[in-house]
Amino acid sequence: MKKCVLLLVMFITYIGFAQRDKAAVMTQVNEFTAKLDQQGIDRYFTTTRYCIGSVEMFRMPDGTRCASQGTYYEVYVVWQERNGTTQLKKVDNCGMFDTISLSDASVFDFFTANVNTLQDEEVKPYQVANPQNSPTLRTEVHPCRRQFSFTDDRNTISKEYRLYDLTNASEQRNLNYNHNTSLKLVTLDQMMDSVLSQHSTSFRRMQL
Repeated sequence: MKKCVLLLVMFITYIGFAQRDKAAVMTQVNEFTAKLDQQGIDRYFTTTRYCIGSVEMFRMPDGTRCASQGTYYEVYVVWQERNGTTQLKKVDNCGMFDTISLSDASVFDFFTANVNTLQDEEVKPYQVANPQNSPTLRTEVHPCRRQFSFTDDRNTISKEYRLYDLTNASEQRNLNYNHNTSLKLVTLDQMMDSVLSQHSTSFRRMQL
């Protein structure tokens, strides 16, 4: 009997953690953006921020604790309502947050003004002049990533890059540094940095 109870607890625990991985986060994001589509809102973008292997734990509104399964993912959805209000929704491994109304629409305005460029641009990998004299730049050494998904008239284009590719952090300079840091894609990410910093204390988890 004790063995059965132990197995049941382990199963429930496994299910709980399985619901906190990347797939679960993206399922929630996709369900939310599908609702935007149903409302006739067909222009929005999402940005996913994560560092491979980074784990976070939170106290939930009901007093329980929630930990990410493996890597912690935070996703932000930005869109504009028909009345012109720019909205921000956060989703992470532990669920959704209440929507925040942004008083400054500049980040969405930048997106709409540059949507075609944003969909076409690519961040180039860190490249050095003499790779034979440089240690291999292994992806696992530089874990932090950005993912963007741009939706315009129901056409969705996704982008992903390493933050390392935007630096000159190696012993040899990055030949793609100027190209990468001049991209509208990177400018938008920097604008999101500012938005999230301004609203860092405003995010509230949705009550279940």
